[in-house]
Amino acid sequence: MKTQKHSKFWRTCFLVIGTFGFWTMASFSSSQLKNKEVQSAIQQAEEAYKNGNIAHAVALMDTLLQKFPQNIEVLVHFGKYAMLMAGQVSNTNLFEAGQWANRSYSLLNQACALDSSYVLARFYRGVLGANAPEFLGWLDQGIRDLEYVETQFQRKALPPEKISPLELYYHLATAYRKKKAVSQLKNALEQLVRYAPDSEFGKNAKEELTRMETPSTQAMRSLPASNEVQQWIEKGKALMAQNRIREGLEAYREAIKGDSTNLALLLSIADLVRDKASQGYGHFIYEDQTARSLLAFEMVRIFDQAVRLAPQNPEVRLWRGLIHVMMPFFVNKLEQGIEDLTWVYEHASSDSLKAEALYWLGFAYRQKSLSYWNKVAMEYQNTQAFQRLLNAMAPPVVRVDVDTLQKPVLVVEFDLGFQDVMAPQTAVWIEDHRGRHVKTLYVSGFSGFVKEKQVVLLDWAQQSQFEGAEAVTGASIDVGHYCFAWNCTDTNGKKVKPGRYTVQIEVSYWPSMQYEHVMVPIDLGEKNAKSISKGKRIPFVKVQYFFQ
Repeated sequence: MKTQKHSKFWRTCFLVIGTFGFWTMASFSSSQLKNKEVQSAIQQAEEAYKNGNIAHAVALMDTLLQKFPQNIEVLVHFGKYAMLMAGQVSNTNLFEAGQWANRSYSLLNQACALDSSYVLARFYRGVLGANAPEFLGWLDQGIRDLEYVETQFQRKALPPEKISPLELYYHLATAYRKKKAVSQLKNALEQLVRYAPDSEFGKNAKEELTRMETPSTQAMRSLPASNEVQQWIEKGKALMAQNRIREGLEAYREAIKGDSTNLALLLSIADLVRDKASQGYGHFIYEDQTARSLLAFEMVRIFDQAVRLAPQNPEVRLWRGLIHVMMPFFVNKLEQGIEDLTWVYEHASSDSLKAEALYWLGFAYRQKSLSYWNKVAMEYQNTQAFQRLLNAMAPPVVRVDVDTLQKPVLVVEFDLGFQDVMAPQTAVWIEDHRGRHVKTLYVSGFSGFVKEKQVVLLDWAQQSQFEGAEAVTGASIDVGHYCFAWNCTDTNGKKVKPGRYTVQIEVSYWPSMQYEHVMVPIDLGEKNAKSISKGKRIPFVKVQYFFQ
């Protein structure tokens, strides 16, 4: 993994958004928002952002999203601040930067799902897709988003104070450059020169256009002998584009032979092979069923050679390690991958590299454990162990048949998406509009029975004071999909009045000390009301009220 390259992306994205984003956010926050609470909170977040306190802006938007989970302005603003947060933390924690980027993309996806014509949602998702590392798979969608914004701009349907052409074409150029779309890149650069000829971006665009002109006219012609290696690379790229995998790989091998001690060359060719492999299965598989295997083995060969050149380089060892553990079983490099990743964890000075090594070690040992289970499945199907294996592999899914429930009823569905060594402690309860505990629907066994002797779920304990806990205490639930129904009564069995209520879900993990508390508002009495929310360890919550 090219950690420096990816860290540079998050920093660049942060700087670019910070440079362009001031008037964009200012104009966006001045739009006519129907909800005064939303408008006020967005303005506060904007002030925090202007003062350099992105973390506070994120916290404000996180709280706001709990109350207004389907408000498109909230989703877009939060998505942008999460993107900025990724840039801010990238110098110290690349893993956290990736988490923030994923959060940003998820929020912007939700906004686009609510209204695919909402230009700012499409723009920010496009910016993220254009700038993110390609292995995340966001590039093509990013290009579609930015091209949609460009269409609106050309139709003059987009006020220039919302998104400047400089912003738009800068990010389009970035995306086209990655995609190697030469004609589209040239057009984007020309637009940068047109709209900002004297800016740094315009001057850089001029220089790039000049560089493109000279070599592009000679792209596939014979190159000088001193450029023999580059000639083989270009030939390999052309052959790969035609899905002539074997010939393309042979061209890359010839390039490596021409400069076999050049580590940078090896890594750049590895990128090219990985890019082709990441495209997945295509029509070329029909002609050559071994094509994907060839790409896999070539990646292994290249990184083996890279490690021989730089055995003490943590990034090179990390790359070989994760490539090996991701390879199909027949490549038979899992143990070598584990050895590399263990070495990186023990010797790397960067926390981000250590975190990546630990993540992929976990992935590797999970793959290793599956190999034992596969042996049980293949050789011991008539044993109790095989049945336990099937039970263990089946994801927990709990559903409620709404048609069998007495109405009115509130149905709470949610996913637990994080898994620790032990099952977490979880509580699901209802509060009224004043924040008072109404009823607990479920609490994990330990928390429900130990009560105040050892409080694990702090919020639930404080709000409920353990009222009615024993009646709903059950076995601990783990990663999976769960569903609970509330008959709209309080702890004493009395029907509650219509109005605003909040479903509360709190989860606490040990020994990782992970924690999350998700709050989802819902209006009882409003026919078929529905609210959806998303968190990190609780990635999905849906609350729906059925009147009849």
